[in-house]
Amino acid sequence: MCLGMGETKAMMQEPANLAATSGSALAGLLLAEMQPRIKDLMKQQQNAWKHDQAGYRGKVLGACRSAVEALSKVPPEEALAYKKWVLAIGLKVAEAAKEHGVAVSDLEKAALAELSGALGSVSRKKYSSGSKGMQAVRCRNLKCSCR
Repeated sequence: MCLGMGETKAMMQEPANLAATSGSALAGLLLAEMQPRIKDLMKQQQNAWKHDQAGYRGKVLGACRSAVEALSKVPPEEALAYKKWVLAIGLKVAEAAKEHGVAVSDLEKAALAELSGALGSVSRKKYSSGSKGMQAVRCRNLKCSCR
């Protein structure tokens, strides 16, 4: 799985686009904190993904589980709104570029299912949870920088 231009653009734009309608005050606070550093944060995340995809996967899922623990201290409706915001970002990123002629590939569906599970199964959509999930997959795009 490779992060192309469409996915990168979505990761930079969608958090702000979706925060306004998320109903989560935490999403707005987090966005305000990270917005000035978004380009640097994206570069860090892309480098981490390129160098150790399996490790990156574990860190992302671990961060989701830690967020769930922290969210236990806020009202349930706020926690749910925040979780839905995170999943909505994931879906927008997955939809940002077609792979093999489909809007959301099986690998992306599996990754979204894993995120949903780590967040406590709050997904509005059902995703098939294939065995590959977010694990490293060799990119077939010869022009891609992840090779």
